Amino acid sequence: MAKNVTGTSKAIRYVECAHCGERVGAYYVTCPYCGYRLVEASDGFWKRLMG
Repeated sequence: MAKNVTGTSKAIRYVECAHCGERVGAYYVTCPYCGYRLVEASDGFWKRLMG
């Protein structure tokens, strides 16, 4: 399987917001519903993505 970030919607991982409990895409840094910072979606992911 190719390591292509863009692809089918099935490839999108979801995380649960620790603040409001909504399921949001793991690519979000902050929850689009309540604005709470999503720890899992930040830091390491963006560092790898930006090189």
